[in-house]
Amino acid sequence: MQATSLPACLLAVSLLATTAASQWSADPLQNRAAADRAGEQTQPKLVATADGGFYLSWFDNDPGGTPAFGYDVYLQRFDSAGVEQWAHNGVLVADRGFSSTVDYDLSIDTAGNALLAFRDDRGTGVQITAAKVDPAGSLVWGAAGVTLTNTTDFVANPKVAGTSDGNAVVAWLQGSSVIVQELDANGSAQWTPELVLTPMTGSYSTSDLDASDAGATILAFVHETGGFGAPRHLLAQKLDTDGGLLWGAGHVAVFDGGSLQFGNFPEFVSDDAGGGVFAWYSSSPALECRAQRVSSAGSELFPHDGVPVSTNAAQLRVAPAVSFDAATQSTNVFYVEKNGTQSQCGVSGQQFDALGARQWGATGIPLVALASTPISGVGSLVLGDRISAYWVAEPALNQDVIRGAVLDSSGSLLQPIADLASAPSIKFRLQAEASSFGFAGLAWRDERGTDPDVYVQNMLPGGELGGVATSSSRNGTGANTVFYTSVSDARLGTSWQTEVSHAHHPGATATLILGRSAAATGPILGPGEVLIGGVKLFTHAVVSSGTADLHSLPVPVDLAFVGLTVHCQALILGGGAELGNAIDATAGL
Repeated sequence: MQATSLPACLLAVSLLATTAASQWSADPLQNRAAADRAGEQTQPKLVATADGGFYLSWFDNDPGGTPAFGYDVYLQRFDSAGVEQWAHNGVLVADRGFSSTVDYDLSIDTAGNALLAFRDDRGTGVQITAAKVDPAGSLVWGAAGVTLTNTTDFVANPKVAGTSDGNAVVAWLQGSSVIVQELDANGSAQWTPELVLTPMTGSYSTSDLDASDAGATILAFVHETGGFGAPRHLLAQKLDTDGGLLWGAGHVAVFDGGSLQFGNFPEFVSDDAGGGVFAWYSSSPALECRAQRVSSAGSELFPHDGVPVSTNAAQLRVAPAVSFDAATQSTNVFYVEKNGTQSQCGVSGQQFDALGARQWGATGIPLVALASTPISGVGSLVLGDRISAYWVAEPALNQDVIRGAVLDSSGSLLQPIADLASAPSIKFRLQAEASSFGFAGLAWRDERGTDPDVYVQNMLPGGELGGVATSSSRNGTGANTVFYTSVSDARLGTSWQTEVSHAHHPGATATLILGRSAAATGPILGPGEVLIGGVKLFTHAVVSSGTADLHSLPVPVDLAFVGLTVHCQALILGGGAELGNAIDATAGL
């Protein structure tokens, strides 16, 4: 017999145990410590996996490393419920000897392997290394990874992207140039020679790299046009699978009408149509945030040099975070707003339509009014039909909290701004990534313990934390035999499995599971006490065999089911009908 659906009901992919204590916290005071060994853990990065979870990477200044300290590269994988899939504190990717950090990158390939690119001093000099780690935590390209350079030039700021054809592209700063190379699934270089981008004057630096359509990638890079005080421009280029320049030899000048703020290396997001969506802030003509969208063909869809997020010349704006809604073709930018003397901070947001017209008024929407509380680490994600923003606030010295907001497409808050991490401590390097299931994953450096650690937290589209599946047994007055067991929780994207034992009913011909919307304690009938009531949500029956029957119901990947509680009771038929205990199952991550 087939199951009917819970109001469109419980989906199936695989059975994963959810009894682990470590999972997403529902309490902003009790966020998960993902990396908390002795010494400093810092600079986390997140990338979503196809099963609703994430890879998390970080630098670990391990005093027990070889050499000691050295900001080693570590990686962990989480499932959708926030359960660590490898040993706590992750897998060592590279035991390095650096006494300070620069940027590195994390991505994922089409097979679900994590891709990393980082500076490496384990060999001769300092080189750039790429590594691949499979879902089991094995280093696919070996302990040494793939060394991409053999140079005495300064190398830094590597970026990596898993391409749609299963390969990986890595870009890095080398001397005054940006170098780009493609690796196949085995780690073999594909471009001979590698692509070298060198300006006529000044220098190039990598800013961001992302996969595009048809195996292509989009590279964002900064052109420092001269010495220290010279203007810094933002350029972009789309590379085909042979390293060809799809946007022309002159590149696309995303911003060349002033100068980027020194130290600003803007990130961008894909528009899911072969193009990219950019946000940045300038130091001249003023501290201002701007946005631009570049089409798959390399055309600027907003006016050249982008559109300022606000027309309010009396205030300043910095540190933008951009997200893009492919369904509505809308670009969202959240940023730190400052007064003219930079003594006060707030958080504001702006939305642009497909052509760059401001949708949330000429000056955007303020989420946090200007005040003396410092603000940093702004992030933004699109979660279904909702837009989310995140930031770090410092209401007292070294007493940071992470806060979040959920808005609709008109810019209206759907709930009050909430704390996501409220244990007061130094917090920075906040990262936000959308799960493939449609909720947010957050990671940051946190100093609430003895040493700086890396913490993680999720946030559902409605702003709730946690949302992990649970189940418990109930037996009313105890009149019924306890023969019904929940052997897995009702997790999105899995098969919820429950077992009915009929060892004491050797003549059983079938077992039946009934699910209803309410708990009840009914009359004691001939077969036993009725423990469920309300609206019928599903029925599932199997023909009996052996001494126990396994019932399996699919739980859809739909966040609308998170928090839905179904009250279930088992019935044995044949050999004398009997009602058993109840299982109260709450669907979740």
